[in-house]
Amino acid sequence: MPQGRVAAIECGADSIQLLVADLAAADGQGLTEVARRFEPLCPGEEALPRTRAVLADYAEVIARLQVHRVRLCGTGADESLAAIALDTLGVEPDTLTGAECAQLAFAGAVGDLPGAGQVSHLVVDIGNRSTQFALGMSTVDRIASVDLGCAAIAERYFQHDPPAEEEIEQARQDMTFLVDHALAAVPGWRTARLVGVSESVASIAAFVLGDRPGPEQPLHHAVITEEEVSVATAELLTMPADTRRALVTPYPHLADVLPSCALAVQLLMQRAGQQRLIVSRHDILHGLARYTG
Repeated sequence: MPQGRVAAIECGADSIQLLVADLAAADGQGLTEVARRFEPLCPGEEALPRTRAVLADYAEVIARLQVHRVRLCGTGADESLAAIALDTLGVEPDTLTGAECAQLAFAGAVGDLPGAGQVSHLVVDIGNRSTQFALGMSTVDRIASVDLGCAAIAERYFQHDPPAEEEIEQARQDMTFLVDHALAAVPGWRTARLVGVSESVASIAAFVLGDRPGPEQPLHHAVITEEEVSVATAELLTMPADTRRALVTPYPHLADVLPSCALAVQLLMQRAGQQRLIVSRHDILHGLARYTG
């Protein structure tokens, strides 16, 4: 078995994810995925029992794959999560700030990206409650975090299904302000390549590309255009929830927030003046794996 097998776990508000990977070098470069798991946390579900069950299941996977080191993080880690993590995995969780999330997402996304270290990248992680911006070449130079998340947008603005025109316009105005605020905090973004990470970006990319991703054209490192995203956004904003739930996407639990995901990606590309967005399936988990300590 290769040396340096690590596990990274992210406990979020809406899901718990696991990545097991082999690191080929001590500096965390040369990462090879061994296993990846994703478990959504459903609204109204008893969070702590569900978290315990998922982490216990992950502990079995980690033991079976003979992992050397484990790192678990959460944006809202508390005493309850700490007790569960110690009981099931034998590790204490790290509580991450928005800036730390941005740095780890950047490390994960850029680590295997062609041209890393030669050109600047703007890595944007569009989450459910917030969005992180990280700018740099091989390391992060500038970071910004804004209250712009797909679930939060849907809850705050979209009271009808599909959303009403006035709801969309209000969301668009407020989101434009937040994106512009974030871009102002990362000077140099105009010449950077735009990279999108997170389930939200992957879901919109899968919808845009349809049947195109496959063994020859995987979703990881696929490129989508602003024109394609705008067409998809217009379609999703008028699509009823029942139709969205029937779509085949990488993350079916996001069906209810796909319109806000699409709007977020569209506004990001438009405000950044980017005609192309590189999709990365390597994200904060891969950053965690590279820096398991």
